[in-house]
This record gives sequence, structure tokens and C-alpha cells, in this order.
Amino acid sequence: MPVRPRLAAGLAGVVVLVGAWFGASDSASGAGSEAAPPRVPPLTPVTTAAPPASPLVLISGRDDHGELAAALVELYAAPGGRTPVGEAPDGTLARVVGLDGTWLHVRTLEGPPIDGWVDDFHLRRELHLVGAAPSCRATLDGRALPAGEQAVVTELVGGRARVRLVHGSAAGWVARASVHELAPREGCAEDHITRTGVGHHH
Repeated sequence: MPVRPRLAAGLAGVVVLVGAWFGASDSASGAGSEAAPPRVPPLTPVTTAAPPASPLVLISGRDDHGELAAALVELYAAPGGRTPVGEAPDGTLARVVGLDGTWLHVRTLEGPPIDGWVDDFHLRRELHLVGAAPSCRATLDGRALPAGEQAVVTELVGGRARVRLVHGSAAGWVARASVHELAPREGCAEDHITRTGVGHHH
């Protein structure tokens, strides 16, 4: 079975960019205290650049075969995993705020807040959108998607998640409950019928 690529390698540039933006913002604010601010022409709108969004990831307790190995994943005070600071349930969404080798600094966005480091083996970036059986099709802003459509979560607000589809450029909001690590098993509708007994003739 092919080895799953390390998540840290793909996120390195994004995390560095986020850190650089905040560093530049601090420098700019310091420089502004020594020089007079530039004159702004009347009626000219002034816009402030927003920081680049740091990535959202899902904390996973599953192995490379998709089997649940740990219901709770430990986060640590520093890279290397020596001093635990808390445990995040499998499936928790978190924001990446730092990177050190294959260790990522994350802040959980669900449940009790935890701020700590975790090896990227336990993090997933590309997730699956799975709706309710029997169709298992999630909806993106009211539009039905194929069951298991791959997406990246970019924002989490209450019970809704903003996502960007991996295949194509579509983006929008889905129910948080439809965001999963795993795709539905092949034949989602048939599997649902088998489990519930609906449609069987005795």
C-alpha cells in the first residue's frame, strides 16, 4: 500500500506565509510611530489587506487503512511529543498556526479549546463531503454534490463549514455534519437499504 504523503510538506509554504504576514504587520506598525501617516485624498476608500488564511485540518485517530486506532489524539506542548497538553477527539477540526518539521502547531475549533503540537500523521487536509443516507449526497449552498466529493475546509462557523472543492474551483457552505475523513462505502444507497432492512422482501 502506498505511503500517505506527509501533510507538513504541502502546508509549509502556507504556514510560512501566514507567519511572514504577521511579522510584516508588526514591523509596519512600529515604523508608523516614527513617521507621519501618508495623506489620504478625500473620499478615497482605504482598504487593509487581510492576513492569509491559515489552513484548517481534521485531527484523525485513524491509521492508513482508515481503521480507528485512537478515539482521542494527544496534543503536546512542543514538537517531539514529550509533554501532553490535551486530547482532541478523532474528527475535530483545527487551525494550523505553526510548523516544525513534521510537527504542526494547531488550535482546535471544536470542543474545549486546545493549543498544542501534533505529528502530521494525525492530520488530514483533503476531506470528504457525505450527506445522509440513502443518497449520501451533501449539498453545497443548496446544490447536491456527488457522494464523497473531496473538499478542503477553509472556515468554520457554528454548524456550517465553508469548503473549496478539490476538483474544480467551486466553493461554498455545507453542513458541518457532512464533513468526514472517509468517503462513503461504494454503493451507499444499497448499503443503507441492507442495514435498515428497507426494500427487503421476505
